[in-house]
Amino acid sequence: MTGSTSCHITISVHHSARPANSIVSLFVSTVLMDHRPTQTWSTTPVGLFHHTVAP
Repeated sequence: MTGSTSCHITISVHHSARPANSIVSLFVSTVLMDHRPTQTWSTTPVGLFHHTVAP
């Protein structure tokens, strides 16, 4: 749970700094955290992207 929160914050920071870099970070995060529970994904923007790519 803690890892998911930290990753989400990191993505938010990247998104504010560089939108292009956010896409890369988001994709990498999705791959690395694919084993994470879907509960946390559903509450984050990344979750929507994750469900779109791999429902």
